[in-house]
Amino acid sequence: MKKIGRILNIRNFKKIIFIKLINIKKNLQIVIKKNIKKIKKKIKIGYVIKVYGKYGKTKSGEKSIFCKKIKILSKCNIFPNKYFKNVSKELSYRKRYVDLVINKKSRYVFNKRFNLIKNIRKFFYKKKFTEVETPILNKIYSGADAEPFITNHNFLKKKNYLRISPELNLKKLIVGGYEKIFEIGKNFRNEGCSKIHNPEFSMVEYYYVDKNYLDIMKFTKKMIKNVVKKTIGKKKIIFDNKILNFNKFKILKIKEALFKYKKINNISKNFLIKKILKKTKILSYKKKNLIYQYFDEFISKKIIEPTFIIGHPKIFSPLALERKGIVERFELFIAGMEIANGFSELNIAKEQKKRFEKQKNDYDIDFIKALKFGLPKTAGCGVGIDRLVMLLTNCKNIKDVILFPFMK
Repeated sequence: MKKIGRILNIRNFKKIIFIKLINIKKNLQIVIKKNIKKIKKKIKIGYVIKVYGKYGKTKSGEKSIFCKKIKILSKCNIFPNKYFKNVSKELSYRKRYVDLVINKKSRYVFNKRFNLIKNIRKFFYKKKFTEVETPILNKIYSGADAEPFITNHNFLKKKNYLRISPELNLKKLIVGGYEKIFEIGKNFRNEGCSKIHNPEFSMVEYYYVDKNYLDIMKFTKKMIKNVVKKTIGKKKIIFDNKILNFNKFKILKIKEALFKYKKINNISKNFLIKKILKKTKILSYKKKNLIYQYFDEFISKKIIEPTFIIGHPKIFSPLALERKGIVERFELFIAGMEIANGFSELNIAKEQKKRFEKQKNDYDIDFIKALKFGLPKTAGCGVGIDRLVMLLTNCKNIKDVILFPFMK
């Protein structure tokens, strides 16, 4: 058998050498009994080697590879100190190649991340969804209320935007005849950084014809339960010393959440305005829905167990179908983080145009034309992959689950 890895430690004895070899999946012990003097001169800590040998056990019973031959694939002249105590978080983020070599937790996290993405794909393929691709570079930014990254096309001399959401293009594909689609990809938002926000982030977004927001809510619940079990091997996990049970998902209206977490059942506008302004110094409350804004600022962070929040106002949901002033929408919160956002899709061109115009931004006119062409009853949802990985690996900072996070 053959194994490739980097030498992390060498223990030299007269008649035997023990090498601790690491690769991205696991640590290995290499036992060398032949050509000891020659091999001692060739190898150093940090070298990448290819080992030829066979599996066996040492006298102490440890599984090892008994080496027949070693091939040096790469030398290393700047390997960190022996005990790696000087490797900071900052260095881990900026030099991920070092972090992956010396940090077992990081290797675990990223193995789980890519296993999660694989399991998400498997789930959608099993449900007969088609995986699609939509542009990252767009002439108009749309699909979410966020600031875009702006770039320029030198040849065409036109402004372009990195996508903040693939939503409108995905719905155009539904108009074109697809019934069940999903996309795993990057989105970009030119906004603040925090422990749960990175300007570049990964999502899986999916759309399902002839379904409403309750249907897609059930589907999302099933998908998350499935991929958690496949990735971690269980449906109960510990995050930040709290037990998260993915067997149980709750559903709460926004007003019910206000009462449950703050014991507020008689909401006056003056009370909300004073509270919001005192803590957040938000001055645009006249144009906002105060109940939702209060929920967003004060309540959402308190929701620990997997909980779907419904009862959203139209002003915050310009792409969702409305019923009596409330839209058919849900947000999934777990451990104080928004994990998913889904709704019944608005498919009335006149109403969609009206809502876009109220936002006073440029909007995708071609999307309005697509709605006129005919968007069937559809529900869609987006799930944040980075935050889901945070939950499954007990990481409190989004930078810990992104290989190359945005740094100052």
